[in-house]
Amino acid sequence: MPSAGCWAAVLPHYEKKRMAMLQGAWLAMEAQQVIALRLMKLVKGGSAATQEAHLMVAEKVDATIRAVGMVAAAMACGTFDAGADAVVRMLRQEVQANRKRLGPS
Repeated sequence: MPSAGCWAAVLPHYEKKRMAMLQGAWLAMEAQQVIALRLMKLVKGGSAATQEAHLMVAEKVDATIRAVGMVAAAMACGTFDAGADAVVRMLRQEVQANRKRLGPS
């Protein structure tokens, strides 16, 4: 049986991983909501749908460039997990802003 000191060293690692998994799950759920809201807008058609489609593609390109930069910076420092966490935080902020913008007003 590991000593209490051993568990004290291991538990923060597992807590961090658990929080990262929860953040990822929240991102997935919120992204599904935005997808549904965007589909409803796109189905209506018209200039608003065209504008939304263009905005969606531009956001994806911008988010990808920013995410690559975050991960590259974290890897240069030897902290890949920190880069992944930063990317998830950034994506959640973007998704939440889209949900607010696309939601019922």
